Amino acid sequence: RKCEWAIIVTFEVCLLSNQMRRRGPGVGGIKKNNVIKTALKEKGAELQEDKIQHAEEIISTFKTQLEDFARKYKQQIRSDPYFRMQFQTMCEKIGVDPLASSKGVWGELLGFGDFYYELGVRIVEMCIVTRNSNGGLISLKELVKRLNIPTKPSISEDDIKRSVIRLKKLGGGFGLVSVGGTQMVASVPFELNRDHTEVLALADVNGGHISATQIASRESIQVNSGQAEGSIVGLGWQVDRAERALRVLSRDGLAWVDEQTPNQEKDYWFPSLWLGLKSETLD
Repeated sequence: RKCEWAIIVTFEVCLLSNQMRRRGPGVGGIKKNNVIKTALKEKGAELQEDKIQHAEEIISTFKTQLEDFARKYKQQIRSDPYFRMQFQTMCEKIGVDPLASSKGVWGELLGFGDFYYELGVRIVEMCIVTRNSNGGLISLKELVKRLNIPTKPSISEDDIKRSVIRLKKLGGGFGLVSVGGTQMVASVPFELNRDHTEVLALADVNGGHISATQIASRESIQVNSGQAEGSIVGLGWQVDRAERALRVLSRDGLAWVDEQTPNQEKDYWFPSLWLGLKSETLD
């Protein structure tokens, strides 16, 4: 009988214990957990602040070392395009923009602001001078060749890219576009969209010219230009889409229209592409 009572009491104790566990830790336990959570949160914030402060100290030290480096190699940075590009890449990695202004330490050390301001003016002038012959589209390679003169510091494609990016902010249609594998500077009063650049890329491999039928074709077409050999495959567009893109490009002078073709179809010539191919052949 005593054994039965002992079993009953043990069972009741187990039930009570389980009920207490299901009800949670109680008010005291909750308060204790909140204190622990608050302490962990404060410690995490403290560690995060220490990390940020440490990172800022490292960047500050690196900026100082960068200024010392700039003083030491000032002439090489100004005169050597490749050295200048590497230096600017190093600056960008720590958030320093030596081109931002002609004022301040970078302007005093290197005159970067003046250098790129002057280069920007020369790029604008060159684009205006050549617009009648290329329609406002000129390759970086051609621009470097025209702008590198003995009386001025040597410049690179990277210098032109950086300058054009800043010119774009001023408006006026300046920007960088990729035509096939060629980077070009555009100075046209409208923004080239994807249709325009795809047409230009196709014309580029076709010797600098293209027709609406060639663009619309889904089949291989023999290239009939002395500048290029082989065949191309059109974009498979509707003809009206191809004609619309070609009209926009010819309207603003990027393309010249040849209406005296053997098949009586308009052929659109892009002087910026054709002259570039011709220049490469002569080189």
